[in-house]
Amino acid sequence: MPADYPYPTPFEMLRYLLRSFDLKLPEKDKKRLDDMAAKRIYVQESLASLLDSILLMSLPNILGMKPLI
Repeated sequence: MPADYPYPTPFEMLRYLLRSFDLKLPEKDKKRLDDMAAKRIYVQESLASLLDSILLMSLPNILGMKPLI
């Protein structure tokens, strides 16, 4: 988090939350999340699509369940 922007973006908070639970994302989702966290511009649609990708596709695989879609 840069010094000129004292508050974390929603993408940085999501990245921190995933790391705190030691959840591993697929490489493409991890790169996408890192790129969005590096930007200072917050687009709500981007967060929603990333959450859909993580929650509907990646999280069930991590937990050993079948994908929800």
